[in-house]
Amino acid sequence: MKLKTTNTQEVGSTLVVALVSVLVVAMVTGHILLRITAQMETANRSAAWNEALTTAESAVDMTVSDLTAVLPDVRVNSGDGLNIGDSQLKNPVLMSLGVGSSGLSLQPGVPVTFTPLTLRHGGEGAGQQEATVTLDVVPLSQLLGSGALQFQDSVGLLANPLAAITGGDLQLVHLRARGTVAIRSQRGDRDPLDSELRRATLVWDRLSRARATQAAMTREVEVYLKPVFPFQSAITASGALDSPSSNATFDSFNSLLTAASTNGLYDPSKKLSNGDINVYDSRLNLAGTVLGDVRTSGANVVKTDRISGIVDNSCQKPLPLIRAPLWNRTPQSPGEVIGSTTLAAGLPGAPTRYKFDRITSSLQITGALGLDTNVEIWVTGDVTGSIRLDPGVRAKVYVQGNVSLDANCLVNSSNRAANLMIFGLPADVSGSPAREIRLGLGDLCAGIYAPTHNVRLVGNGHFQGAITSASFVTEGDAHVHFDEALALNVGPTIRFEVASWSERRL
Repeated sequence: MKLKTTNTQEVGSTLVVALVSVLVVAMVTGHILLRITAQMETANRSAAWNEALTTAESAVDMTVSDLTAVLPDVRVNSGDGLNIGDSQLKNPVLMSLGVGSSGLSLQPGVPVTFTPLTLRHGGEGAGQQEATVTLDVVPLSQLLGSGALQFQDSVGLLANPLAAITGGDLQLVHLRARGTVAIRSQRGDRDPLDSELRRATLVWDRLSRARATQAAMTREVEVYLKPVFPFQSAITASGALDSPSSNATFDSFNSLLTAASTNGLYDPSKKLSNGDINVYDSRLNLAGTVLGDVRTSGANVVKTDRISGIVDNSCQKPLPLIRAPLWNRTPQSPGEVIGSTTLAAGLPGAPTRYKFDRITSSLQITGALGLDTNVEIWVTGDVTGSIRLDPGVRAKVYVQGNVSLDANCLVNSSNRAANLMIFGLPADVSGSPAREIRLGLGDLCAGIYAPTHNVRLVGNGHFQGAITSASFVTEGDAHVHFDEALALNVGPTIRFEVASWSERRL
């Protein structure tokens, strides 16, 4: 009996030890599981927090792409390009944006809000992210005056000298993109510092002041987009530049400033130093003097006393193509100009539009005495005659063929480059060789944006305005004077550049 009692006591002691061991193991396991669960929760929230920023930035990229697609005068590639029908923006959003012949008609303080396509991915983290985008415009002078905007480095003039002179102002697109990623748990984070950093939406949504239907991480990106106009520098070429004359000069002036021009014309005693040359190619022969910067793509230009500004040999920018006009030939528009022809310009806001197969003789566009008048000319073939604009006439000339005009055959009587804008259009047949715009120098005032045309200036003389082309050649002593008044608000918006990009703390 005594032995049996001892065995019973031993069994009981063993059972107690086992139970205690199981309890200890369970407590340790529970503690480990709790720690692991907390760490996994923190890791999931960290992943969601990072994904929320990626979602917001992706929404910005998609919106900028869509905004570029709906610009009326822009193609984003050398083929058919994008149009409104290809945009991811919803039709009500497009209507709210007010897309028209002059670009977007967003109004300051009147935001447009929409939701881009939902983003999805596999693997770790949330499988679905949502974004909300809000758009409006803000006057540049307001941002500069408040010090709220710090520009990133960007090619082109970012000052705003025209506001005080013309009463106008450069409008920057203000874009806010909010990325939201759902998380599993609605419990508070165990780490208060982590909670303060990530500011997760758990039970209450601090933005809407309402009970949250889903726990989530939210981050917001704020971006200001600067519209880029066609005429940003003296010379911009996607291909080679050949200017062998040591007497050639490139500088700038401002036709709207009396301190930088005389009666709106270039005055050598008031010249400025923004006659920049941008050649996105390695082929460059530049023997003249440049009062401005020189940027190339691998040309190995060396800074000398002939170049007043900086030299950058690692620069590359896209040159969007101009979309062909959509209007049809009107009854008052002859099919071609093969004899001396005089046509009238229209009133502001209602330009007369003419479409020609070619111009081989003299074309004169008349205006109304004392009024600014407008005309748009579309030439599907070559221009080999002459074009004369009366004072006060503002003209946009779209050319698909070649242009060959001797000195004094292109006359802009207003003597303002902004009054004569020449746009080179791509050929109808894909893969066609680049066309040419050949101009005899005398005293020319024009803005030329022709990324599909080679531009050639022939003879000795002055060109006031700006030139963008497939390649650029001078034959003689060309003196190119960039009119800075073109830089900010003349011509269609060809693309957007990021002026500021930052994350907002919600």
